[in-house]
Amino acid sequence: EFQHLNPFISTSWYDQYILGTTHYGLLTTSTPTGDASYTKYQVYPFFVNWWNSSDDQMVWFFNLKQNLTFEDGSVLNTTDVAFSYNAMLNPTANFPMYSTYASQMNTTNQGGIIIHNGTLIEFRLNTWNPFSEIRLFTLPILSDEEMSNIPVEDWITHETNTIRSPVGNG
Repeated sequence: EFQHLNPFISTSWYDQYILGTTHYGLLTTSTPTGDASYTKYQVYPFFVNWWNSSDDQMVWFFNLKQNLTFEDGSVLNTTDVAFSYNAMLNPTANFPMYSTYASQMNTTNQGGIIIHNGTLIEFRLNTWNPFSEIRLFTLPILSDEEMSNIPVEDWITHETNTIRSPVGNG
């Protein structure tokens, strides 16, 4: 039985396995079978046409594909991307992956996430490591329209975290 259908809250392997088919991030990855060290992973675009970084890899740009939608038909754009990252970076939410994101992203007054337009978004990092691309940019994108009126502290008990009304993006 599912424990949580919100990928920000879930900690169970079973939930994450199912959520991996319904909630996606800017990028996705694949790892060759048998690579337990995850050193041979490949990163692929999922919601983006292209992405690039500054030479020092502290600034990242992502250009979203056109006409993206959530499963309920609502538009997925850079507002949803920024909302998702800002929600993850909310320290009062106590999300399991909070420390991973907060340690690497510039969280000063949300200065680390800049929306340039409906398809171009920029991220400014505090630190970089070889797994940053996997960890940071595969964060599942949630619907700002669906979730922004729900305090993050209530996400665990809200109906969007149940089998009745999850809104995925895959």
